[in-house]
Parts: sequence; C-alpha cells; structure tokens
Amino acid sequence: MTTKYHFGNFSWLTPFSVVMLITITTLLIAVLFRGWLYRNLVTYKATRQREVSLATDPRLVAVFEKMAPNAKPDDIKQIVRICLKATSGHLQFTTAPCSSDPNQLIYTKKANCIGYAALFTTICNYLLRKQGLDGYWRATHRVGKIYLLGFNVHQLTHSAFLMNHDFVTIGNRITGEVIAVDPVANDYLGIEEVRIRVSNRPEDSPPQSGGGRGGGGGG
Repeated sequence: MTTKYHFGNFSWLTPFSVVMLITITTLLIAVLFRGWLYRNLVTYKATRQREVSLATDPRLVAVFEKMAPNAKPDDIKQIVRICLKATSGHLQFTTAPCSSDPNQLIYTKKANCIGYAALFTTICNYLLRKQGLDGYWRATHRVGKIYLLGFNVHQLTHSAFLMNHDFVTIGNRITGEVIAVDPVANDYLGIEEVRIRVSNRPEDSPPQSGGGRGGGGGG
C-alpha cells in the first residue's frame, strides 16, 4: 500500500513525489545560485603568469573590432562579460595537443585551459586599449591551482595535463581591485567570476613568463 503524506492540501504527495520534489528544488537552487556556490566552494591561486601574443592576424583583429562598439568604457564587468562570451563562442575544449596562440585559435577553434585564458586575455586587453582603459586596467594570463574547500584538487592526479590550471585576472592599476575569471568554467558552467586566494605558502612563487603550445601542463 502506497503511503501518502498530508501537508495541508497536498495529500497527493507520495514518498517518490517528495523525493522528486526535493531533488528538483535542489537542482533549481544549484542552477540559480551556481555562481555563488562555486565561489564559496572553489578558490584559485596564481603561482605564475604566461606571456600572451598580441592580435596580429587580420581575421582576429576584425573580430575584435566588431566587439569594440558594444564595450562600455565605464563598465569593466560588462567588458569582461563580452570577452567571456567571445571566448566561449570561438573555442571548444580539447585535451589533445593544440596551439595556445590566439592568432591560430581563431582558425583551429580547439583549446585547453591555456588557449582559453590566452584568447580571453588578448581580447580583453585589446578592448581595454580600444576604450582607453589600458592605463587603468590590465588582463593577466595566470597559471595556478584550484582548491575545493581548501583542498588542492591537483593532488588527486599525477597527470601532467592536470598539474595546474590557467585562468585570468583583470587588475586595476590604481585601486588594486582584481576581477578573476576562468574562461573554461564560464563556457561549461556559466560561471562569470571566480574567487582567488592569497597566502604566503612556499608554492606562491613570483609571477614568471611562459607560453608556447598548450599540449600539457594545464587542464
């Protein structure tokens, strides 16, 4: 005999329907508040930075020029959102060896986290220069670690591909404000901003330049 729960006028509820209702409600909350949940569960820590190529390919420059009129010089977060949308619109994630040069990514359209961060950084700095904001804001391609509730998730694997993760910080040269984004997390989870952590542990080495092909060392 099926048990029914009596909650006022909801006497039709069965154990299965209660479980389904709770599940659907939980998923809905997770979707609606995924940004807040992600930032409270996951933190990023930069250990160094990579050099990023300037936009020299005519096709890449043309793409940037089309985006420029939509950027509002008085709204840095709107510019960041434009860059995130453009990056996810041009790239598809891959674990195969691939270029991280934005001038090549406009054609290959395949990238890992290195290429995602590289393309975003190039787009963002181009728009900042176009809007006359490069004296105030600068996007920097970072290499670092991801922590889930304080635990370094990279310790769970010995894969060279997953030894670190690339993301981007957009810093204000005057106020010191920093906006951090993970273009891969944005593409697949819809996360616009991420939280960065600061510590004085030995692994926090000063930023160093680096680049090249994105075949490994970044997931």
